[in-house]
Amino acid sequence: MLEGCNTLHAKLKAPLGPYNESTRSNIPVQSAEAEVVRRAKILVWDEACMHAALLVRAVDLSLQDLR
Repeated sequence: MLEGCNTLHAKLKAPLGPYNESTRSNIPVQSAEAEVVRRAKILVWDEACMHAALLVRAVDLSLQDLR
């Protein structure tokens, strides 16, 4: 679990905008944050539907990059 009730932007280094088709989160692949995300069994994104579709896509692509 990502502790501390952090925001998407703080914990996953999601950009604040503007977004486009190639936008990605700013988590370095070899970082400690990336390792925490890789070890996570589940990520709960409360109110994901409230975010721009391109941000959701950016997070999805970033998570795929971190696999």
